[in-house]
Amino acid sequence: MTVWTCFFWTVLAMGVPSPDTETPAPQTAAEAAEEASPGTAGPLPQLTPPFDAEPLAPPRDLPREMSEEASPGQVDGPTTPTATAFEASLKQVEEQQKGAPVERPAIRFSMGKGVSLSSPGEGGGEKWGLRLRAMAQLRNTTTFGGKPGNVFSARGVRILLEGHAFERRLVFSLQTGLSPDEVEGGSGLLDAWVSWKLGRDATLCIGQQRVIYDMVSAVVRRGYLGVTRENFASELGMSRDVGVALYSDDFLGLNGFLAYRIGVYGGQGRNRLDNRRFGLLYVARLTLRPFGYFEDTVEGDVERLDKFRLAVGFSEAFQNNVARTGGQSGEAFDNFAFPRMNAHYLNIDAMLKWKGLYVAGQYSRRVTSKPFIENGGERVWGRSGEGYVVKAGYMFTSWLEGAGRWGGQFGLGETEPRLKAFPKHELAVGLNVYFVGHALKLQAEYSARFSEAKVLYENGLRLQLQAVF
Repeated sequence: MTVWTCFFWTVLAMGVPSPDTETPAPQTAAEAAEEASPGTAGPLPQLTPPFDAEPLAPPRDLPREMSEEASPGQVDGPTTPTATAFEASLKQVEEQQKGAPVERPAIRFSMGKGVSLSSPGEGGGEKWGLRLRAMAQLRNTTTFGGKPGNVFSARGVRILLEGHAFERRLVFSLQTGLSPDEVEGGSGLLDAWVSWKLGRDATLCIGQQRVIYDMVSAVVRRGYLGVTRENFASELGMSRDVGVALYSDDFLGLNGFLAYRIGVYGGQGRNRLDNRRFGLLYVARLTLRPFGYFEDTVEGDVERLDKFRLAVGFSEAFQNNVARTGGQSGEAFDNFAFPRMNAHYLNIDAMLKWKGLYVAGQYSRRVTSKPFIENGGERVWGRSGEGYVVKAGYMFTSWLEGAGRWGGQFGLGETEPRLKAFPKHELAVGLNVYFVGHALKLQAEYSARFSEAKVLYENGLRLQLQAVF
């Protein structure tokens, strides 16, 4: 067989056209599919790269839609080959971090509640929290009568730092007053206490704190119905003191029906470092809420809730070896140099809220064991007296409230002459404009004090803007 004969048969076997034959155009995939009869189409040839070629992996920082194009039947995962050992371990760590819970502290701010920082706990509660608040009362006072005048003042300026831990079982508070009216005993320190919740029926509080003896002392300053407090409150009420208190706002779990508070205090008030004969102040208070728990530490009914709310309180206190003329208040004296004198307190109060209506009343009395004590020619009078107040408020709209009160105080028996000469009755009427509840409000109040014969002693007008951050 000649060489040309072999070449001719080889060309035929390879399907190469002869020189005289026109070479057809390449078929498209669609044309090939149309020409192929059903069932006769064979497998398509696979194009594979050289064995030493490695497909390029998509960038790691791009999403899959941008880094690779999935085939119609491919749902998950890239088509790249297996990653290196380092990349595999890195990916495993990332997956573990995604599944692990991340504890991120939450920072919030709201008017009236300040800035708070908290960490989420189990069951949707807070593991720990810290809150910073501030309050200021800017007041203008115009007095008429005996010594007419006008004064602008910043009162009730306070900074409060409080926090909790262990799902609110441990709570602490540190509060200081910056305005002159907050200073007592040479310091503006108001609160410095820590409490531990033993259970639903008992919480233990230790430190300098409010002595919650009556309704007036239970109401926080930002929640006053009027610009000022009742006159008799400073005489017959109780202020802050250092001691230990045990309390519960929902004793026996009756939806707040029963609340109690008992405490033992130093009896000298706040920020006192004077040495004196041993004596303590013992306080017990019982509160009944027949229609369930409600916020009875704030006056007025800004929310105008369609729910009848009532709280009735009973209090009793005893102080032995008083070191101030008014028991826990009044002028301090050296009781080492004088005979012993004790003081006994009684109080009853009630508060009602319903559909914007607020009504409250209180009666208090204090009796000392002796009208006075003497040391040589020096005499210290006890201050036995009683007082009452009736107050009311009504929300005409969601932001406007009318308020008023009538009260008085009287000396009992043989007691401090100045207490008997003190104006007996007081009247106060006013309007409150609420911008953000008690957190931001404008108050106007006219007040007057009368003698026992109803003779006007002094009167004045007060305008106050209160802001709580």
